[in-house]
Amino acid sequence: MSLRWKFAISLGALAAIAAIAASVVGYAATRSQLYSQIDSSLRDAGAGARHLASEGRLVTARAVQPGPGRPPAPARSRDDDGFGGAESENRLTDRLFITQQIDSRGVIVASDPVDLPVDEGDRALALAAAAGDVRPGTHRSRDVMLGETNVRIQTWAVPRGGAVQVARSLADADSTLESLRDRLIFLTVTIVALAALIGLFLASRATKSLEDLTDSAEEVAATGTPKADIKVQGNDEIGRLGRSLSRMLASLAESREQQQRFVQDAGHELRTPLTSMTTNLAVLDQLDRLSPDDRQRLLADLRSETAEMSSLVNELVELTDGSAGEEFREVDLVEVVKRTASRASRRSDRQIVITGEGATVNGQQRGLERAVGNLIDNAIKFDTSDGPIEVTVNGASVVVADRGPGIEPGQEARIFDRFHRSVEARNVPGSGLGLSIVQQIVERHGGSTTARNRQGGGAEIGFVLGDSAADQA
Repeated sequence: MSLRWKFAISLGALAAIAAIAASVVGYAATRSQLYSQIDSSLRDAGAGARHLASEGRLVTARAVQPGPGRPPAPARSRDDDGFGGAESENRLTDRLFITQQIDSRGVIVASDPVDLPVDEGDRALALAAAAGDVRPGTHRSRDVMLGETNVRIQTWAVPRGGAVQVARSLADADSTLESLRDRLIFLTVTIVALAALIGLFLASRATKSLEDLTDSAEEVAATGTPKADIKVQGNDEIGRLGRSLSRMLASLAESREQQQRFVQDAGHELRTPLTSMTTNLAVLDQLDRLSPDDRQRLLADLRSETAEMSSLVNELVELTDGSAGEEFREVDLVEVVKRTASRASRRSDRQIVITGEGATVNGQQRGLERAVGNLIDNAIKFDTSDGPIEVTVNGASVVVADRGPGIEPGQEARIFDRFHRSVEARNVPGSGLGLSIVQQIVERHGGSTTARNRQGGGAEIGFVLGDSAADQA
């Protein structure tokens, strides 16, 4: 069952429960009020009947006050035809009250207009009243059927005089209640139907966005491509979910494109050293025909290509994994620069000058050393002046300056792209991944990279760590 129908059925069920509860309460309240009015009128009539009986007079409907708006009934003695038949039915509908007097044995003394049934409870009450064993005003009520008419009877004790009975037809009340019941049933069914239709309409509007999200998710699962077009409106939870899913799919699509581009670029970069090594290996088959100098050049070329491919593989691993799992802790940025510069100076025999004052930052020590080391190695690679490499530390920023060819105009941002090689760099060993690794590490620290040409020639490339990482000492 779809969510739309679940909403509609649930709303219809709630409306049915509410409507049925309201109908039952309304019906019960109306019935109680109608029967209370009947009981009140019977009590008034019973008071008059008891007064007549206590004076020794026969009780008749004519002698009992019938109530407002109803003509008094003609006096009548006990009816010979009992309380059955069509004639009795007509008399019941013509009279407001039915009265009857019984003696201590429960025998009918007088009735008007028809006889009322006398049961054991009535006889016991009459006998107790004749013996003086009941208090004045004692009575009992019950409903009986006279033919096809439902009537309510009240039997009142008459001290030393048996009992009197007054009855009133419940036909009008039952007809009113029956009409009310039919109307309530119709109203309940109508309300439930309308609630179900409204629930279906609202559920359709509410679940439309969910259906779009489901279709998009199924499309992504079926095609394997995260380029699903999700159109969700509104600022409710569903709208927020749709926009979040759209952003997630967009990020996933971008990540997948970057992954494909990375694989293509990595394959392209690996192809060159592999081709060179394949060629050199083919030449090795004729090693005995080569001169000693040619052998030395061949072996040196193999070592160079092997070292370049090893460096490229290491940088690829660093780029895809790196120190992302390294714990963040307080790191002295100046000490990081000094250790990294010392290692680079020993490897390259180049002088590296460090100036400025750094800060204590919350970062990954190994990652920051890798970033600073790549900046220094990049400067050494392009600076052929044999002059010192200058490293400036200012708070949470590090800038490495060289005296190389500089950066081509408009290429300041692209030098951090993966495998980017400028015209000057194409004749220089390297994979084009060093600065990309720097950018990845810096972004992990909430910072940004900087690149500009240096006045007088060369380049100044560095980074600034974000506020979350910088903690001034």
